Amino acid sequence: MGIAVVYGRDPVAMRAGAATVHELSGGRMLLGLGSSHRDTVSEVRGHSYGGPLTVMREYLAAYEAASYRGPEPHGRPPVVLAALRPRMLALAATASDGAFPYLVPASYVRGARARLDDAAAASGRPRPLLVVSLPVLRETAASVARAVARRYLDRYLGLPNYLNSLREAGFDDDELARPGSDRLVDGLVAWGDYDALRSRLRAMLDAGADQVAMIPLTAEGLHADRATMEALAPPW
Repeated sequence: MGIAVVYGRDPVAMRAGAATVHELSGGRMLLGLGSSHRDTVSEVRGHSYGGPLTVMREYLAAYEAASYRGPEPHGRPPVVLAALRPRMLALAATASDGAFPYLVPASYVRGARARLDDAAAASGRPRPLLVVSLPVLRETAASVARAVARRYLDRYLGLPNYLNSLREAGFDDDELARPGSDRLVDGLVAWGDYDALRSRLRAMLDAGADQVAMIPLTAEGLHADRATMEALAPPW
């Protein structure tokens, strides 16, 4: 489960790849689609970056129309969008199976849940999936934990799409300026002992998420830390 950048695969290739993984995994595939960021798309991949909403709407239409001749014993895999802001959340609710926003605090989740449900209800569609992620760090010393979390967050605090989303979530520009305020860091990265981490994971579910993708960080701010992953295996 993760997000595939739509600029990296044409809809026909994405459709075939998703169907193949869905079959091989016994029906456990959940395809996430995202429009990524201007610097990644233009500078790294060499594509022309378009308006995310228009690009995603057109891509979804082409994906749905793409033919696939292989076996589909489990049907088509669900598709969720890397949606953050209201218009992309509405598209996720009305043109896909749900949303997978990244880098969001628990306070964001409740509002996203309501937006998805309202948009789906208005269009007569079933309740959308809401999948979120949460970086977790097994570290009880605040100064150490925040230093590690800031290493993890540094790249994202330079990307406009995330900054705009975090402003809507209630963080001001002073808090968003690198290296990020303590309130921002603590809201985006869970740290503490295992009981504290389980509590933060449960908080995402209590706020309305259907699934939480745990990102277990190492002491260097990298992932994945296997010991943390094994210790925090659900249920929470």
